[in-house]
Amino acid sequence: MAGTLHIVRHGEVCPLLRYSIRTLHIYVDLTTSIQALHNISDANRTILDPILTSTGSDQARALKLSFPYRDRPIIIFSSPLRRALQTALIGFDGLLKPETGKVVCFAEAQETGTSPCDTGRALDDLAQFLAEQGVADHVDLRRVPRGWDSKTGEWSERDDAVEVRAQKLLGFLAEEVERGSDVVLVTHGFFIHYLIEDWDDYAVRGNACGFQNCEFRSYAMVKKDGRVRLEETDRSRALRNAPPVSVGVTAFDGKSIP
Repeated sequence: MAGTLHIVRHGEVCPLLRYSIRTLHIYVDLTTSIQALHNISDANRTILDPILTSTGSDQARALKLSFPYRDRPIIIFSSPLRRALQTALIGFDGLLKPETGKVVCFAEAQETGTSPCDTGRALDDLAQFLAEQGVADHVDLRRVPRGWDSKTGEWSERDDAVEVRAQKLLGFLAEEVERGSDVVLVTHGFFIHYLIEDWDDYAVRGNACGFQNCEFRSYAMVKKDGRVRLEETDRSRALRNAPPVSVGVTAFDGKSIP
């Protein structure tokens, strides 16, 4: 049986995504971000890599209680930005798959902008922060290279660079998620749209993100036109009162996804 991808957007301060993926037939459940300091005031966007507010931490705890697949082994992936990591560690505490046991960070999942609030900390500084918080043993930083916080080259905010990053991340998820496992990806509001390639409502709420805090959506991961793409399921659309879209979805093994 294929696994499921769940996407989560972080709590208050910075946007966080939750993707839950089952490989190789993948269903993605997406939840929007929790509150971070930069979400409260534009002035806070000058804060480098802000942490969750108290409201954001409460949102993460609520996510832990409301997550519908708590009875399944979970593999958790996250952006290395601190608000995303906090959301993952608080929101999925106790749900980590025993043989994995850590939140795995992907530099590709960072937010797109170049403002200080969307810029991560140098790798050594991030590792020190995790050690000070007593959670270093619960986070795997091996996929976060030095220079990931430069916002230049492959890490820049250029559309072409972000699109490549999104496809690379989807490829990682498709390759590395164990068949039958659920996967959670905690990421950011603007970057989510590059993952799902749906821009219809990204600016509707005036915040460059089409998702409410802790909004939950589900997607199928498919190969289409030679690329890995995410298709929202009819059930997910029904839960948010959106009309169904019938899509011919083909799984990686060539079989139709029900």
